[in-house]
Amino acid sequence: MKDVSEMTREELLDVLGKCKQKLEPLNAEINEIFEIRDIYYEREDQISSLVGPSSIIGKVLLSIVKLWFFFAVFTIPLALIFEEIPGALFGEAGEAVSTATSLLGVFLGTVLAIYVTFKKAIKRKLLARGQKDLWNQMQQAQNKLDNNHKKIIAENSEIFSAIPEKYQSYDIISSFYDYINDRRADSLKEAINLFEA
Repeated sequence: MKDVSEMTREELLDVLGKCKQKLEPLNAEINEIFEIRDIYYEREDQISSLVGPSSIIGKVLLSIVKLWFFFAVFTIPLALIFEEIPGALFGEAGEAVSTATSLLGVFLGTVLAIYVTFKKAIKRKLLARGQKDLWNQMQQAQNKLDNNHKKIIAENSEIFSAIPEKYQSYDIISSFYDYINDRRADSLKEAINLFEA
């Protein structure tokens, strides 16, 4: 292949056009990585919004206060309601089971208080577990892209040899092509300088 510094504008456009054409199929893989990355960072924002105090003592104190608050809000009313239901429905026969139903109200109120207190922590843990899966998926997609890129470069080394390895990506080659096609640059060296500016 002719030395890149000796190529005419048309020859250089032809080489860059061929390089673009060879790398174009990788765009779908790149878009897949960007989609996964966007979901990953969106979830990172969700996890960040669920984080409370940063110190362990602050987290424990906040959890205790929230638990007692929700215990009072849910358990006491439920215990009182469940104590009155059997008597109201069955009269004197229901009075005998009112203690048992009152304990049921205490149990339900306690479960509800614990759930409300720790639901953010549970959600944060579930999201964090999903983040690991997304990260692995993104790494696999990136490795696949890298391998396919290397394969295309190796299979077409004659045309890619004109372009320094650092610049052998679809977006950069497209920029070089546009610079030369639009006459903003007359050589690959000028296109590289324009790109780096």
